[in-house]
Amino acid sequence: KRAILNLRTSGVSAASAKHERVILPRTLDVVFDVLELLRAMPAGHDLDLLICDFADAFWQFPAAPAERPFLVFRYRHKYYLVLRAAQGSRGGPLLCGRSVALAMRLALSTCPPEASRSSTYVDDPIIAVTGDKNGRKRHIVCIIAALLVMGYSLAFAKAELAHVGTTLTWTSSQLTVDKLGITVAVKAEIVADVKLLAEGMTKVNVVPKKDLRSFVGKATCISSLIRTWRPFVAMLWAPLFCERASAGAPANCVWRSCLDTALKWILAFMAGKANTLQRRYLLSDYLATGTDTEVTVDASPWGLGGVLAEEGRVVEYFSDRISDIDVDILGHARGDAAGQQTWEALAMLVALRLWSSRWAKKRIFLRVRGDSISALSMVLNMSSGGEGSSIIAREMALDVADALYVPNVAVHLPGTANCTADLLSILDQKGGP
Repeated sequence: KRAILNLRTSGVSAASAKHERVILPRTLDVVFDVLELLRAMPAGHDLDLLICDFADAFWQFPAAPAERPFLVFRYRHKYYLVLRAAQGSRGGPLLCGRSVALAMRLALSTCPPEASRSSTYVDDPIIAVTGDKNGRKRHIVCIIAALLVMGYSLAFAKAELAHVGTTLTWTSSQLTVDKLGITVAVKAEIVADVKLLAEGMTKVNVVPKKDLRSFVGKATCISSLIRTWRPFVAMLWAPLFCERASAGAPANCVWRSCLDTALKWILAFMAGKANTLQRRYLLSDYLATGTDTEVTVDASPWGLGGVLAEEGRVVEYFSDRISDIDVDILGHARGDAAGQQTWEALAMLVALRLWSSRWAKKRIFLRVRGDSISALSMVLNMSSGGEGSSIIAREMALDVADALYVPNVAVHLPGTANCTADLLSILDQKGGP
């Protein structure tokens, strides 16, 4: 049996305040930890991954005596007083996540830092260790023993140990490590559920909030690996708390039209791109400091321009006029200064897409430069204000989602200093150079 207190119905959750939150690890944190260990691993050594959950996580922490009167429930005509942090309490995940993370840091200190790493998702840790066969066993025993000495209970029956070449599942991801790198894939069941739910939602007029919460939770699992999903997942959260999204709809439902944009793009991610939900990170790419690459762009109301430089030397450039199709899709007339921010964003998309073969699949140091703050912000956050710029931001997110690495630095250039790209953007201007 599992006891979950419904403190929302009793009003205790509404009366509680939570002033902190736990920053949970992403799948990519595990990926880069593994690559760091592989980088430092001597010849003849191997790497193991271990998952060993904390048992009855929330119940391992005593509740403060002053809070116990609020943790009472009735079952079969008897009243029960809960003496520990119950599942369902507002502070339970915070208490568990903070305490278990600290315990893992302490336990990991029993091993050499160059031979062990861990990431802990609330009560679900994944531990990576390197060494010869006996060394790896010793590291694992030290970590587990330290946790037991601290008084924690561990779910040994569910523990998984993966050697090089075998696959292990952690939270929503499947990880396969070999000496050349690590392959990560989103769990097939989650992918199938998200696709099925998204397709189902597009066929109805209203969506129950309960179903939407479940869908967003599963999509969030994918966004922990594919970071460019985050703007679209965020768009799904908003209708849950916006009164306009449910105005006139049946009780506890939202209108599907409020979800359309996010649903269409999520389905595009899942259907339109190869390898979108699987990644292969090679140690050779990770170790490469790579070519120092710089992309500089500019736009005018008549055209776009960009320059590609490697190790300080210009190697390619482009110049392109704003077409009738651009005008129709993005909603700004050619020559109208009101569309300047949109054209700046389009120039950034064109440059990154044009030269993606130089940065998307290998680790390099990539700077993007321009005189538009909004376009540079779009590169970093994959979102932008304004209808035209938002369309471009989603296209860029779709591109970056299919890449292993993303731009490192965005640099703002004053307009007067952006000479070459500016010149290229006005070649089609009447009376231009």
